[in-house]
Amino acid sequence: MKTRLALVFLLSLLFECGTTQAQSIVYGPSDVFESSFDLLGSAVVTAGAIAVQQQSAEDEDFRNSINNRREDIDSNVLEIGEKFGTGLPTAGIIFLQMFVSPDHAFAHAEGVIYSWLATTSIKAVSNRRRPNGREQSFPSGHATLAFATATNLAYFYPWWIGVPALTFAGFVGYQRIVEERHWLSDVIAGATVGFVFARGSARLRDGSSAGSEGATVSPFTVAGGGGLLFRAYF
Repeated sequence: MKTRLALVFLLSLLFECGTTQAQSIVYGPSDVFESSFDLLGSAVVTAGAIAVQQQSAEDEDFRNSINNRREDIDSNVLEIGEKFGTGLPTAGIIFLQMFVSPDHAFAHAEGVIYSWLATTSIKAVSNRRRPNGREQSFPSGHATLAFATATNLAYFYPWWIGVPALTFAGFVGYQRIVEERHWLSDVIAGATVGFVFARGSARLRDGSSAGSEGATVSPFTVAGGGGLLFRAYF
């Protein structure tokens, strides 16, 4: 419920940013997705896809190793990770960005919304069971939102903002595993989805992908396997 409320707020922010900035337009999800796949984006996503494929078979072992150390973790600390992934803190950051740089806020909202829609769609199709027995585990929605926000901050702002943001996003993913809400592969997949759409939207905003030529390689997965998709731009 909190996530839905936050996304409604993000939609209103997206509309507000679009109406106050003449140069801001709403890009389609396919444009945002493809914009992320430069050399760095392709490398990160390929690594994420490979990690998901390999880790899926070892999720149970990783879960058991985490559970052995669970009592050493403060429950109040874990609660911070739970709240950050709801989307409400993300909405607050976007609201603040509106006063600093509306284009950054617009890119942030757009990336978060598209990544959340992608994650929700994948959840419905995969319908993987969570460690705690509930459904729709893959990918992690909390990790998606956390890494979408962290990617936006790391892209537009200095390292002393981006590095802590990415570190905290990693903690959110760790919290989801410790609380048995997700498997490690769920978190990796959610982080990858958040990265792709947030970075793609950011690159479109600052013109990094406009008029680019060359080739990119990006992974895709299907039931029982996957492959690499080669794209050439002229």
